[in-house]
Amino acid sequence: MEAEGTQGQFKRHPGRTNVKAATLPEALKHAVDVLLEKYPLSNLKKDAIHLSNCLWARCRPVEAYELTDKIEAINKRISETDDLDLSTMDEEERHFAERRRKRDVSYLVKKKVYNWQPIDFNPYSSFLYMTSRMSGEYSSLVKVFTEICKRDPEFAPGTLFDFGSGVGSVTWAANALWSKSLREHYCVDASEDMNKLASLLIRDGEEEKNARFKEVYFKRFIPASHELTFDLVVSAYSLLELPNQQSRLQTVESLWRKTNQYMVLIENGTMAGFKNILEARDYILQLGNTGDEDKEKLKGHVFSPCPHDLSCPKMSPGLRIPCNFQTKYWQHPVLQKNAEHSIARFCYVVLHKGPQKDDDWPRILTGLLRRPRHVHCPLCCADGKLVHAVVTRKKHGRAMYRCARSSDWGDRLPAIVDTDSTDIPDENNDNSEDICDELADENVDLSHKKDTDTINTFPTDTISNHS
Repeated sequence: MEAEGTQGQFKRHPGRTNVKAATLPEALKHAVDVLLEKYPLSNLKKDAIHLSNCLWARCRPVEAYELTDKIEAINKRISETDDLDLSTMDEEERHFAERRRKRDVSYLVKKKVYNWQPIDFNPYSSFLYMTSRMSGEYSSLVKVFTEICKRDPEFAPGTLFDFGSGVGSVTWAANALWSKSLREHYCVDASEDMNKLASLLIRDGEEEKNARFKEVYFKRFIPASHELTFDLVVSAYSLLELPNQQSRLQTVESLWRKTNQYMVLIENGTMAGFKNILEARDYILQLGNTGDEDKEKLKGHVFSPCPHDLSCPKMSPGLRIPCNFQTKYWQHPVLQKNAEHSIARFCYVVLHKGPQKDDDWPRILTGLLRRPRHVHCPLCCADGKLVHAVVTRKKHGRAMYRCARSSDWGDRLPAIVDTDSTDIPDENNDNSEDICDELADENVDLSHKKDTDTINTFPTDTISNHS
């Protein structure tokens, strides 16, 4: 029989993020309601859903070289299938055949190639964005910020830089956790109408009221000087709005140069969003390895979600699936379909300047499969490998089993994985009633589904020191 309070301690193990279904702060919900009452819109619900679907389905702009390759491939395929011998035709016939082939190529290019276009956020589309996207974005930001706050409790940002600030979700989410320390907010968005709407929201929907947060500045462009730096730099759902790879990398490098401690990048949980996050992650890590004079200033590491700075195993040949996570939230009543919460799926990376903060515990990559007396845990490990671990009480002990069963998608499992080891230690004595003694004494291994990978040890000061 378990000791009293044990189950709650397992649910609060130090790898857990423990974020409930998020809802907008009361002040923000009030400001949104004031604006919707002040400017009633007849087709708001239908158009808001349409905009949200369009933004979710948004793909990366096609690079010039990619477009050239696609045109050549399509032209070659048409040439091989139409069986036309231009050399046997007279000039008029050849001219007609070439025109027809060019028309066919143009049609297939338009059909096959994503036609990326910039979105102009005017006052109406800004309202739609606020209604359809703000709740989901706020919930994903709160989840990411909560992990930073939990793993680095001494981090108290004084300054915040928000690129692509939109309606101000980052400002609200950051103040939900660090309102006492934040003293300056620098928000950059190319849309003047978005900036006006964000400014209204922090003033309870009324222009004449004072802002709820200290020193909030709305700008349209990133400051050119790298001397101006910030403790926390965030780009949320903005990289897909940049026209090409060069502009994305230039923007990411500029943001990283303005970062004192943490830079957070968040995008849609689609393959397009994941590719942008991975591109930015690899580029920043590469910057720290360059031989220029700014090497030390640019050096950093991945704080979350990856437990390593190696290449992403999810993009290995034959796999290539997005590494995304999800969070629950309550949608605005205008769009709430029923009494159930909605789910926001997102990709993100948190980069940190300075020494590594803590452990290299593996990350749970998808939803767990909880079965009678065992749990399937898909893990990304510190050596850059994917492991499918099956945790049982009999084999790994009560503490490890209860921690695994209490974990969820996106949590870190408090165990050390040795994917090269095939030596599976003996089962541990599991008769202790006291959870602290149990965690201090236990050595746990998690065998791979095919008995090729193991988790060798369970840290000795996990739950007892962090609960």
